[in-house]
Amino acid sequence: MYQRLADLYRRLGRPDAARETLAKMAALATTDEARASMAEQTGQFEEAAALYKKIAETQPVNVPGPWAQVNALQSLARMYRTIRNTTRRRLC
Repeated sequence: MYQRLADLYRRLGRPDAARETLAKMAALATTDEARASMAEQTGQFEEAAALYKKIAETQPVNVPGPWAQVNALQSLARMYRTIRNTTRRRLC
């Protein structure tokens, strides 16, 4: 619900309202995965990266596979790729 509201605010050109809505979502986040996602969405990339790395390093490897680590590292790679692409577009 909050995510849709934040997206709507963004489309309406109200970035401050979108950030406030995402901050409310972040306050309700109860897992490292949710906190990392919220940090990424609000532009707190260093915090998001630290959380994704923490998840990858501390989650136990369970049978049938290390999916928590894989998901965290994929999210981290996606975030870095997005930052890189955004930076390139600004430089062009």
